[in-house]
Amino acid sequence: PTLKVHAVMDLGFSDDTAIWWFQVGKELRLIDCYATNGMPIAHYHEVLMARPYKYGEWLWLPHDARAKSLQTGRSIEEQFRGLGWKTRIVPELGLIDGIQATRLTFADCYIDTKCQEGVDALKQYQREYDEDKKCFRDKPRHDWTSHYSDGARYAALVWREEMRPKPVQEPRWPQDRTISEII
Repeated sequence: PTLKVHAVMDLGFSDDTAIWWFQVGKELRLIDCYATNGMPIAHYHEVLMARPYKYGEWLWLPHDARAKSLQTGRSIEEQFRGLGWKTRIVPELGLIDGIQATRLTFADCYIDTKCQEGVDALKQYQREYDEDKKCFRDKPRHDWTSHYSDGARYAALVWREEMRPKPVQEPRWPQDRTISEII
């Protein structure tokens, strides 16, 4: 309960938008998840605010959150910022490399029981088999499991970023330093 909670999202409109809530200790702690589709940004803001969590500094969004909407002229990132969120974009990494990073992260991961639907999606996430070529395709099957899996992949890519110590700003004026800093 003393650790701050961070949220990472995989965005969709006709597809699902999936949210994973996580904490960072010595390991990644996936503590909650949610997914639905066809809802406006205000809905996801309400879902985030309805959780009883003390949020960390950032709301993590995928790279497509920077794309401007023709309807609003604003990006999803700008819309969340307009609602008071500080946002960051998940670093881009190839899909297969991101999946491999997620697999490696599971060794250092705790998953809460509130994440059962997300865990079920992760268990069923799979590559498609190409019957004509008799081999698996490079990309995973795009179905209901994709969004939870992409969200978990994003969490696996950013959790170590949250572990990094924040740089301490030097005092602007000598008289602003404490005795400990002077000694």
